Amino acid sequence: MGEMCKLCMFCIQAQKQLDWLSSIQHQLSPGTAATLQDVRRLIESGLLLGKLHPSCEQAVSELRKLISTCQHYEMKVARLLSNKLVFISVFVVFILLLLFCFSVVANYYLAICYCSVL
Repeated sequence: MGEMCKLCMFCIQAQKQLDWLSSIQHQLSPGTAATLQDVRRLIESGLLLGKLHPSCEQAVSELRKLISTCQHYEMKVARLLSNKLVFISVFVVFILLLLFCFSVVANYYLAICYCSVL
């Protein structure tokens, strides 16, 4: 009887892990929008299953790589946006300086024209 219970527990554990792998496949299938929080929840729920089958361990590893890759690209995008804002700020200052120089030149030209008329 004890052996039968162990076998049943093994089968139940295996079914839970299969269900978990199926939920990964469903939530990360093409056409679905999964957030980083969704992926983190998948990892947490997988780790709660206890001793994992090697295929489940590989799935957890792949999910962690996915999170790492997303965070890497998130940082790159943040840097690019920051650089873009700096570039725009410098460009605006340049345009303002250019307009100031044009106004100084225009005033100088008007002063020369005014003096030549007198």
